[in-house]
Amino acid sequence: MFKRRNPVMTANHKHAVVRSYLGDDRFKVQILGPNISASPYIVIAVALPHFPVNIGDIVFLVILEPKPRDALIIRVHKKAEIEALTAQGHLPEKFDLIDDI
Repeated sequence: MFKRRNPVMTANHKHAVVRSYLGDDRFKVQILGPNISASPYIVIAVALPHFPVNIGDIVFLVILEPKPRDALIIRVHKKAEIEALTAQGHLPEKFDLIDDI
């Protein structure tokens, strides 16, 4: 059976929580830093076809240049992956949702 590996992080790759659905496969997502002191912010992300994305999902995305407020969701993390990423320090154990303006 094919085993999924965690993708490699670069400066343009981020973890985020899905906040709301905007239509046409577009979502409002909040970027998550590795710790609670990291400044969260919201971007608009488009999901790749062929996998479901739900509000509250933790996702892996790539920030599209030259528009840093646009992103592409390339993976929806499963519960075991979220636990592993948290244990490795890539995701905070707790985070607050910021105001959605």
